[in-house]
Amino acid sequence: PSPDPYVVTQDVATKLKQDSTVGAARLTYDMGWSSLEVIGSYQGSMNSAPQALDKLDYANAIRVFGVHDISSLNWHSSRAATGEIDLRSPTDGKLTWIVGAFIMQRSDRQYSIEYQDKNFRLTYPSDYNDPDAIYATGALSFAGTALQTIVTGSAYAQGTYNFSDHLRLTAGGRLTKSRQTGDISVYFGAPVRLETDYTAATGKVNLEYDIGQRSTVYAMWASGMKPGGLNLNPTSVQIPMLFDPETVHSFELGSKNEFLGRRLRLNTAAFYNIYKGLQVDSEDPIPYSGGMTNVRRADIYGVEAELTAILPAGFRLDGGISVMAGQVKSHQQLLDPAVAQRINLETGGPFVGNNVVERTAAFSLLDPTFTGKRRLRFLNFRRA
Repeated sequence: PSPDPYVVTQDVATKLKQDSTVGAARLTYDMGWSSLEVIGSYQGSMNSAPQALDKLDYANAIRVFGVHDISSLNWHSSRAATGEIDLRSPTDGKLTWIVGAFIMQRSDRQYSIEYQDKNFRLTYPSDYNDPDAIYATGALSFAGTALQTIVTGSAYAQGTYNFSDHLRLTAGGRLTKSRQTGDISVYFGAPVRLETDYTAATGKVNLEYDIGQRSTVYAMWASGMKPGGLNLNPTSVQIPMLFDPETVHSFELGSKNEFLGRRLRLNTAAFYNIYKGLQVDSEDPIPYSGGMTNVRRADIYGVEAELTAILPAGFRLDGGISVMAGQVKSHQQLLDPAVAQRINLETGGPFVGNNVVERTAAFSLLDPTFTGKRRLRFLNFRRA
């Protein structure tokens, strides 16, 4: 490889093509006792980027990796439409509120073909329907197609009540329902249908008290959720084809302050977050079959502060600091990417011919509890 970080030595040109369409509209109407807002949007995109994944020429790729890694087809398209309707109260009463609903529909389609070749060759089939793309080169390492559709809807409400000029309480909640479907094919096989859906309720409670004209302290609890989904890995032996939603409960204490005629602002906070089903990217013994898995519980906690100062002569100073720590509260077995690559090399490297079924069967016959000496050599065991 070139010692110059701005120079690559690859011998297969990267051909990037992108198309994008974005549109949005907003309608508002003031009814006096409340205001109505309706929002709609659409976004479509296409990305095609065949390339040398190792970013090297043939000689250097063989020397460093033992194979020349080339993606001859890397195509992805996405379409998404959203709609939202909100009803808001006036802001001058003791109680202010908002209620609304949101819906999104999104579809993604992708095609991929990748070759890992030990022989010198710079052109490969780039049409997924080309019969020569399957195994004619003897160097196919991955091929896959995926069509995923997501439909998500939610209803929400939040209100703030001012008990006095110094004390106020904010509370709100959201109910979300989502459904995902996917038709996934690898190595030119028949598509596999995957489906998952979930319903989740989240909320927030925040109590604020003004201890001075420009100083406020608060205590907050909030919960959140990250949707589960589908992995593109019907040939995996360890990583599931479906992964669960991730949830978090967050507790926070803090203060917001302004000094020196509002020329100095200082905010501080301490927080403790409890994650359940934490989503992590994990490797599978079968190459290209990794995906998202869930860690049963992890805690993240810390303190943070941010400062803004208006200085003379038009200068402004912004700064912040965060000190965080975390701990996994459950036992997990995770396969490190580097270890997964070693498994690939020790079992023959790239696929030669249609041996996907044989590889999958060979891994499936191994002890699923990972107690064998050979498997212990490959796995990283991480314990809280």
